[in-house]
Amino acid sequence: MISFATTGPDESAPCWKLQSQRVPLTQHWIRGGQLAGPSLIPQAGFDLRPDGMLVFTASMKPGAQDKFQAGPKEFVEDLWKGNVVEWFLGCAASGRYMEVHVSPSARWWSCVFTGIRERETPHGHPLPLSVIHHRRDKAGRHWQASVQVPARVVCQLLKARSVFDLRTNFTAMVYPVTGTALYFSLATMPGPKPNFHQPQAWLKVVKS
Repeated sequence: MISFATTGPDESAPCWKLQSQRVPLTQHWIRGGQLAGPSLIPQAGFDLRPDGMLVFTASMKPGAQDKFQAGPKEFVEDLWKGNVVEWFLGCAASGRYMEVHVSPSARWWSCVFTGIRERETPHGHPLPLSVIHHRRDKAGRHWQASVQVPARVVCQLLKARSVFDLRTNFTAMVYPVTGTALYFSLATMPGPKPNFHQPQAWLKVVKS
């Protein structure tokens, strides 16, 4: 087992306060001086509902390449190669974490990891009892999605006692029409290259 617990008091760790609102993500690893305009900045967040359901929400401006393809093939791997918002949730004690992708193409993907980048199943698998919603306006200028999964299921998958034993982060990749990909993360991720699989830098989940 590989634990990603950090040393020092938890009070000093950055936190995510459970809330239904989405927050803008911060652009990181700026290459060639290319900055995202306000309309290209993704938003994400997650909350714990009174009925015990974890709800992750995300929004982004779709690109011309994001053809809306809701249907039986919506669970698709490698969404990170296009516009995508990602949700990470992990348990420091067990070293297990999950990653969820949602895309403006109305596709999604999820996977549980037993260690850093060590997949429990080769191609990932849908979250048990999950509900996925995608919505786009008629003009195709706005997309938002939500993933709903019981907190007890997530805790079982990650071997956590409760949601408040978890850490989280929201990340995104945006591919503009011209130029290089733009990388976003709510938590500050160390290193000179994009690497979202750094759970020691994620945010501690706390009550609002």
